[in-house]
Amino acid sequence: MAQKTFEKSTLTSLLEYARSSAKQEKKVICRATVASINTRNGWNYVACGRCSKKLVRGLSSFTCTTCNDTNAIGVLTFRVDLVVVDAGEKTNFVIFDRDTRKLTNTTAEDINEARAGDNGSNRNNIPPCITDLVGKTMDFQVKITNFNFKSSFQSFTVSRVLREINRSHAEEVITEEILNPNLSDLTYNINDIEKESIPVGETLVYAEVLSESTHTH
Repeated sequence: MAQKTFEKSTLTSLLEYARSSAKQEKKVICRATVASINTRNGWNYVACGRCSKKLVRGLSSFTCTTCNDTNAIGVLTFRVDLVVVDAGEKTNFVIFDRDTRKLTNTTAEDINEARAGDNGSNRNNIPPCITDLVGKTMDFQVKITNFNFKSSFQSFTVSRVLREINRSHAEEVITEEILNPNLSDLTYNINDIEKESIPVGETLVYAEVLSESTHTH
C-alpha cells in the first residue's frame, strides 16, 4: 500500500494557494514562529465533557447542540490565539485543548483552580505558561478545505501541532527554508504523524487575505 505524504509549506505558499484558482483540497505541514498572543478572545471556553464541542450557555445550564443535551456537563478547555510569523507573513493560529495541554504541561481547569483565590481578578489574563510560547517555532499539520477558497478571511484547520523546533536552531532552520526554492517538494510520512485520532476540537489557523485590488501585478 502506498504511503501518504504531506507537502511542506510556508505561510506564504499556504496563503497563495488559498488565493489561487486551484480549488483542490490538500493537507500540508506549515512551520511558523509565535510572535505574540492575541488576547482579544481570551484563552479558554466551556466544552462538552462528552464530545468536546463548545457549549451554549443558558440561564441555569449548558446545552450541547451536538449531543442534544440541555444539561451538559461543561469542562473548561483551552482556546489560544497565537500570532505567528514566517518569511514576512503574519497570521493567527488558534490552538485548542490537546495541543495547548502538551505545549504548556497543564490544563485549563488546573489554571482556573489555581486562580480561585484571586476573586476572578485574573480570570481573563493570559497565563504565563501560554505567554511562554512566544518565540517558539513549531510545525503545524494544516488542512486546506473548500472553505478556504471562498472566504476573504482565511480559517485553516490544523489537525495537530507536530513538533516544536529547538529554539537555538530556529533561526538556522527558518533561514534554510526561506532560501530553499524547492520547499514544496519536501514531504512528511503521514504514518509518522497521524498515529492517534483528534477527539477534541481541531486547531484553527486564521490568516487575513488581501483583496485583489490591493495586489500589484
